[in-house]
Amino acid sequence: MIEEIKQFVHDKRKEDLLVSLEDPVFIAFLADISQHALNLKLQGPQQILSGQVKEISAFEAKLHLFITQLQQSNFTHFPQLSKVDKTNRETCT
Repeated sequence: MIEEIKQFVHDKRKEDLLVSLEDPVFIAFLADISQHALNLKLQGPQQILSGQVKEISAFEAKLHLFITQLQQSNFTHFPQLSKVDKTNRETCT
């Protein structure tokens, strides 16, 4: 999937982002955050605006929670990032 992302970034002429795609921490973060994606909850037939507003509000609340947790090195909602962090800590010791 990384190759597809790199091609997308290249097609959008955002080559400066390619450096991030070489960073295992960034890749782990992308893998984890995609599990909490909002996009699919907003798609589909017969979506009611009030339901979409609720989904957006809930996602914003999740983001605030994630920020707080990540600042405290709490990877509860980020299992891939946790693996990278553990590997980095083991390598540094």
